[in-house]
Order: sequence, then structure tokens, then C-alpha cells
Amino acid sequence: MRRTHAAAIVAVFVVAAIGVSAGQQEGRIRSAMRSKSGLTDVPGIKVGQVTRSERPTGCTVILAEAGAVAGVDVRGSAPGTIETDLLNPVNLVQQVHGVFLSGGSAFGLDVATGVRKYLYERKIGFETHVAKVPIVPGAIIFDLGVGNRPDIWPTADCGYRAAAAATDGDVAEGNVGAGAGATVGKTGGGAMKGGIGTASISVADGPNAAVTTMVRAESPTASSAHGVSRRRATDAPSVIGAAAPSAPCARPARARRRGTGPAGAAGRRSRCR
Repeated sequence: MRRTHAAAIVAVFVVAAIGVSAGQQEGRIRSAMRSKSGLTDVPGIKVGQVTRSERPTGCTVILAEAGAVAGVDVRGSAPGTIETDLLNPVNLVQQVHGVFLSGGSAFGLDVATGVRKYLYERKIGFETHVAKVPIVPGAIIFDLGVGNRPDIWPTADCGYRAAAAATDGDVAEGNVGAGAGATVGKTGGGAMKGGIGTASISVADGPNAAVTTMVRAESPTASSAHGVSRRRATDAPSVIGAAAPSAPCARPARARRRGTGPAGAAGRRSRCR
């Protein structure tokens, strides 16, 4: 029987670094794509990754320890996310302190616990009257079928280690971190390795912008002109990623107070300037 793969997730986070000065932009490559550092070309952003040795899976953690305005777009019939509702601008929380991408399906959401613990130990988080609570939204892909060990997935410990390893240096790409178990072309009869990638661009006299993304697709990504059948419309891919502009961002004035006020789809957007 021919299977139909209609489930999909598209979760793209936009994380804007706070308080970027003109001086922080000096010396950066302008008007050109750059693959050396990618997401970490944006000041205030650090990236750390952990890849499990038992099978291809892992997590990628993006830290904004000074806090960053964030927005998210979640689509599809099978999303796997955590704390994305907090990013609605009518809600109380105005900044995130980290974002993670992970394999492991729903089990991979445990990564959030480890990242929170790392930030909590460093007194980073949303200020309450009793403690600072780190805000760490994230998204996962389904990769349990890769490596014949579905009992292995990224854990809270992986999240902690990825956060501890985060730096503002070069970002590893390919079969690492959250991209370790990413695959494409499964319904075409010959699954191929996917991965995670990052790139950045800087405009003359303007801000930097960078993105990290990962694709897990059921069908081939190449066209029939290259000997591989086209992806069927029902074979929607999973795409999770994070983008980071260096321009300051502001969120609309909060409308919700003690559970009142509107909360529509438009509220999931932030405004950058």
C-alpha cells in the first residue's frame, strides 16, 4: 500500500539581538553571503550543538543571554514545539534567552529542561518575585527511524551540554546537532542524509541578518530532470530553523492583562526596525 505523508511542521523562530551598537558592526563582511560563522555573525548570539554517538540525532541550542525579542511562525498538521505561545506579543513575556532545535520527535523537547538549567544557574531569565525563569522555546523533527535505535533521543543533559558549549565562533554544519538525523527522499525509495546549515548576510550601512535551518522531507528534493521524481504535494516537509537580524526589535504594546484582551494569529509577529 502506498503511504501518504501529509503531516508537516514548519517552525521558524526570529530572534533579534538587543542593544546592538554601530561599533559592533565594524569589521564585518558586507553585501555578501558568509558561511564561516552564520548565525553567530549577529552580535549577542551564541550557538552550541551536541550529537549523540549511539545513533544520528542531536540538538542545536541558540543562546541570547542578554535577552532578545522573538517571534515564531508554526504551521502544519504535526508541529512539535514548546513555549511558542509565549512569543505572542499580547502575552507577558517580552524576550527569550535561548532557542533550540532538536531531533527525537516529542522526546527531544526534553532539551529545553537542560538549557533552562544552564541559564538558571547563571541567573539568566525572566524576572519574577522569587526567581529568574529562563524562556527557551524550541522545535523538533521526527528522526526516530534513523539508526535503528528509536530509544535514543536528545535529552535534557544534551541541552545542558549544548548550552555550555555555545560560543560566538564558527557554527558547524551538516550531520551535526539537530541535523544529525535529518533525511530526505524517503518516499523515493532511497533516503539521503540531510543536515543543518547556516548563513549570514550583511548590507552596507545596515544590520546583519543570519539564519540556521534544517529540512526533513519525505520525498526527494531534486527534480525529475535530474533523474529523481518531484516531491508530491502531499509529501510536505518538516522545516525548523531560526533567523537573527541584528536590528533592534520592538513588540507591540501588550493587550492581554490577567487573561483579557485579544490573542489572534497576527499576535505571533514582532516588529523590527
